[in-house]
Amino acid sequence: MPENTDTGSQLSPAQLTARLAARLHGPYDDLDTVGAADLTAAAYRLLTALGDWLTAEAAAGRVGDDHRRPPADLIALIRAAFSQADDHADGLADALSTAHNLASTLHAAVPAAPAA
Repeated sequence: MPENTDTGSQLSPAQLTARLAARLHGPYDDLDTVGAADLTAAAYRLLTALGDWLTAEAAAGRVGDDHRRPPADLIALIRAAFSQADDHADGLADALSTAHNLASTLHAAVPAAPAA
């Protein structure tokens, strides 16, 4: 595999996405896989922060609903959807880790010697 030229700093989600897109057909290294899994943690932090912000805004009376439903009820449903999204992100990270672990033992096939 090629040498990793990163300096060890964390990649932003946008940087990681661009890097993975550029290497769509390989070669891959452990940093790519770890970085993809780090998107799970970033998504969790973002969705938690959004949920907390929405809850605070509703508690302060700064949000309303076009259909006059209680904002707190809608925010509870939004947070449940965020939780479901986080579960899917965890599943994605697990699947990528499994794929990486399985693929790490693959190598180029050595052609068999012709029969004499």
